[in-house]
Amino acid sequence: MATFGQIGNPTNISDQNSDGVFQLQELQHGQANDYAEGRKGRFLILDTGSVGAVSDITIQRGFEQSDIIEIEFINMAPTVDNQDVQVQFFEAGVLETASVYDRATNRMDSSNNNTFAISSSATSVLVASGVGNNTYECMCGLLTIFGHQSSTGATQYMYKSVLLNAGGNVESVFGGGELPQASVVDGVKIFFSNGQDEGRVKMFGYE
Repeated sequence: MATFGQIGNPTNISDQNSDGVFQLQELQHGQANDYAEGRKGRFLILDTGSVGAVSDITIQRGFEQSDIIEIEFINMAPTVDNQDVQVQFFEAGVLETASVYDRATNRMDSSNNNTFAISSSATSVLVASGVGNNTYECMCGLLTIFGHQSSTGATQYMYKSVLLNAGGNVESVFGGGELPQASVVDGVKIFFSNGQDEGRVKMFGYE
């Protein structure tokens, strides 16, 4: 099995600012490791470790290391019940908050509810919605970003997540979209619509 250089240790994380925002400052190169069959070429760029009681997780390093970026969300749980997990992109270091995110999302839950929604003027990528904050209510998911290094084309993304929602139902979310602007995406801001209790984020690239 081929081996690939892995940036394996958690990043150094600076002190929180007054808003509790983490800025991931430094990448640490670890030892080369084998990956399981089917995961060849995938390498860890950073790992926030367990994060709690912050307004958002902001990542502004490492996007230049791969033309495909995967962001894993692990046990994300809000401080307030029934909250959304949202992502906004940094373009050349500037956070994009305008109504420019195109997305299409399909939601299905264990009560046989199936919802499909399209938006061409959203202010964020909606990775999951209605996440609960009771025992076992949390969200795990994956956001894949393509074309973010190009300054002449749009950035595309796909996302999928599973959660236990505020109604106590298991819910799966699948979707995708694009940021239809000719700019380099070099960071993300990950946040709940009303605070965050706990969670962990990992970012991967591909050789």
